[in-house]
Amino acid sequence: MTKIKNKIFVALSAFLVLSVALIFCLNIGNVKAFADENEVCEHEYEESIVEATCSEMGYTLYTCKLCGDNYKDNFTDFKEHNFTDIVIAPTCTERGYTTHLCVECGYYYEDNVILPFGHTYTVEEHEVTCTEDGYTLHTCETCGASYVDNVVESTGHDFKEKKVEATCTAYGFTVHTCEKCGDKYTDSYVYPTGHHFEDTVIEPTEDCVGYTFHKCTDCSYTYLSDFVRSGETPYFPEEPTEPTGEGQGETPVIPEEPTGGEQGETPVIPDEPTGDEQGDHTHLYILFSENYEDEKYIYIRYFCVVCDEEKNDLVQIAFTSEDGNRYNLTADENGKVDYSEIPYGVYEVEMFGENGQTLTWYQLTLAEEATNTDEPTEPQEQETPTEPETPSEQDGDPFEDLGGGFVDEIGDTEEKTETAEQNKGNSGLMTGIIIVLMLLGAGAVVTLILMKKKKNKEKKEQENKE
Repeated sequence: MTKIKNKIFVALSAFLVLSVALIFCLNIGNVKAFADENEVCEHEYEESIVEATCSEMGYTLYTCKLCGDNYKDNFTDFKEHNFTDIVIAPTCTERGYTTHLCVECGYYYEDNVILPFGHTYTVEEHEVTCTEDGYTLHTCETCGASYVDNVVESTGHDFKEKKVEATCTAYGFTVHTCEKCGDKYTDSYVYPTGHHFEDTVIEPTEDCVGYTFHKCTDCSYTYLSDFVRSGETPYFPEEPTEPTGEGQGETPVIPEEPTGGEQGETPVIPDEPTGDEQGDHTHLYILFSENYEDEKYIYIRYFCVVCDEEKNDLVQIAFTSEDGNRYNLTADENGKVDYSEIPYGVYEVEMFGENGQTLTWYQLTLAEEATNTDEPTEPQEQETPTEPETPSEQDGDPFEDLGGGFVDEIGDTEEKTETAEQNKGNSGLMTGIIIVLMLLGAGAVVTLILMKKKKNKEKKEQENKE
């Protein structure tokens, strides 16, 4: 029973100490305030002048440097706004107006509103083709906005075939040409057939060299070979015949070599004509030509078969395309006819003499080194341009950067004042909490001491009884 009473005593003591400490802390601020209210301050005021602005009146602020008491006096009127005018011109889709903006405080208002004047369109017609859609394009002359309508899908190509037969030296192929737009491509290539020559041997005479004349029966291509001059074949005397009749058993007598007139004159090979002797004959010119496809040139030799005189400069070479375009070329001093600058395609090559006579004619294909023979694919459908969207209204305040600084500065000053007052109140609260914690700690220590003394006393009493 005694132990229970002691515990109750200790608990009540601790509760009493804590209650007194808590009440003291809660009322310490009120006591100080009450004491301050009853204390009379002999104020010492300092003056500060606050200038008037566009949004605030001006005044004189009196503040006591001892207790902080203050009041305002000598109020002045608001200042006039300092406006600057910003003119926004109207557009096809946006209204125009004038904004009057105060550069001091950021206040603004608008007037002189002008309604949008709308688009002014020009019309441009685009015809439909094999690969492109047809449509009508409407473009605003003022702002450039555009849209299309009346769209007609592309018609696609209408190809017709033309077969070009292979020749002795040129490839055969098939040309596909669109009858609408002229677009073309080639395929189905066939190798050249090669020449089929018919040979004619021209015997030499005293005034003319002999040769073999080769002429192709398909394309009339010609060339000469096996040149021989008169008298080049040697003389062979006849062998004596065997003796017959009565004298057959006798040893035949080998006849002596004939001499003088008996032997006959040995044929003399004539010398090459020189000087005036060469001009005594009629020139017989022939043309030799050979195409070097890889090097893009033709080698020609136009010469006299009698005296071998060359006249390459008398030959005119004409390349005529399927479209009728004609390219006239001549040979250089070495007989080289360069056609590397002529565009790719199929050409009729004709060579003319000095009197305009045709010396030779054949077909020649100038093929591109890497030719894509696949049929062109149909173009994809053209995307229809969409009507431009109407620009949306401008978001936010367009004059925030011009006038916001002044307003923000005023707001920051008010926030700093409120923060200082809150910090002051928080400081007092923290002081009270610290005092409460100290009193609670002291009360706990006293309670423990009392409990220990009580316990020691009871122990001694117990020992005395024993």
